[in-house]
Amino acid sequence: MPDDVFEESLRYILAHEIGHCLGFMHNMAASAAYPIEKLRDPEFTRTHGTTPSIMDYARFNYIAQPEDTKVTLCPPDLGIYDYFLIEWNYRYLSEFRSEWEEKATVENWVDVHAGDPIYRYGRQQTASRYDPSSLEEDLGDDPIRAGEYGIRNLQYILPKLNGWITEDEDYQHRHTLYNQIVNQYYRYVRNVLYNVGGIYLTEVKEGTPGERHAPVPRQIQKESLQWVMNRLREMDWIDEPELKKTCR
Repeated sequence: MPDDVFEESLRYILAHEIGHCLGFMHNMAASAAYPIEKLRDPEFTRTHGTTPSIMDYARFNYIAQPEDTKVTLCPPDLGIYDYFLIEWNYRYLSEFRSEWEEKATVENWVDVHAGDPIYRYGRQQTASRYDPSSLEEDLGDDPIRAGEYGIRNLQYILPKLNGWITEDEDYQHRHTLYNQIVNQYYRYVRNVLYNVGGIYLTEVKEGTPGERHAPVPRQIQKESLQWVMNRLREMDWIDEPELKKTCR
C-alpha cells in the first residue's frame, strides 16, 4: 500500500481498539445514520467521514462513485458519537460528590439526543441478524440505494481487474480479488435481505422516549424482497469468463 493509505488505515485501527480500552462496545448502528447521498458529498465526508462512530465496522466508502472527486473514503479517527461517549463516561463533574448525584444530569444528556440516529447505539449481532440497521460493513440509511451504488462500483472494477493487476504470474492475486468481489456483491444483497422480517432494536432506558422494538415497515420489506429477486435475475455480469479462465 502507499504510505498515506497505510498510515490512515493504521490510525483507524488504533482509534477503534483504544475505544475498546476505554470500555466502549461496538456500535453497529452508527454506519446506518447518515443519508446515502451525503456520503457522495466532499464537504460532508471531509467533516464527518463515513460514520459518526469509530466503534462501528465501516471500512470504506463504497457509496462514492468514480465521478465523485475529493470524497473521503475512510471513517474518521473519532466521530460525533465517539466524542459524546467520551464526555458521558469521563467528564469530571466537580459539583457532584458521587455517581448517584450526577445520575440525573448525565441521563439528561442521553435524553436530549433520543431519536437522533447519529447518537443511536446498536449492539453487535453475532449468532444471527434481526436488525437491518445494525450491521457490520454497511453504510447509509437506505440499504437498497447503498447496494445499488456498491454494485455499480463492482461492475466498474471487475472488467478492469485483469488489466490493473500485474506481476501476478500464477493469477493467485487476481483469483483472491475476484472472490472478494463476489463476496462483496453477496454482502450488498444480504444487507437488503435482512429487511425482510427485520426488527429495529433500540436500547431505550425507562423514561426515555422511543420504541425498543419496531418492525421494518411492510412496504420496505416488499421493496427489499423485489430488489433482491431482481439482483439474482441480473447477475450474469459477475460471471467474468476471461478472469475465471485465467484463475483456474
